[in-house]
Amino acid sequence: MRADRGYWCLPEADINIPFTPGMSALIQARPAPQTAHEAMLTARRYGGADALASGIVDHTVNEDAVSATAIEIAQAQVAKFGDTPDTIKARVYARTNCGPPRPVQLSGPGHCLRTICSLAPTELPARRRRSHTRVWITTR
Repeated sequence: MRADRGYWCLPEADINIPFTPGMSALIQARPAPQTAHEAMLTARRYGGADALASGIVDHTVNEDAVSATAIEIAQAQVAKFGDTPDTIKARVYARTNCGPPRPVQLSGPGHCLRTICSLAPTELPARRRRSHTRVWITTR
């Protein structure tokens, strides 16, 4: 994260959108419980230094070092690809899986929102596999 201008926040509390069970679990899986609680309930905006101190981000750097740092971090991971990292991530974050899609009524008849939250990429169709989280939203 850029140290001087970067920020992280969860504005759901301010805009009256409750977290889904999967999103709540995902947020709580990373930072300390106190940080997750504060971020989720207060919509606090964490600047670079606070995000680093709270364990939300792993690195903060000055603007001129963002690209070089990102490349350095990526190069350290380049040999780790395929099923192994995907399986590790799926198992580390297994409790964040929110299960099968559930319909949620939006506004008016005929509108339905389905969300599929999965951190187990091996369970997704091959054309949608990624080594990171994806959420698909479909309407009918």
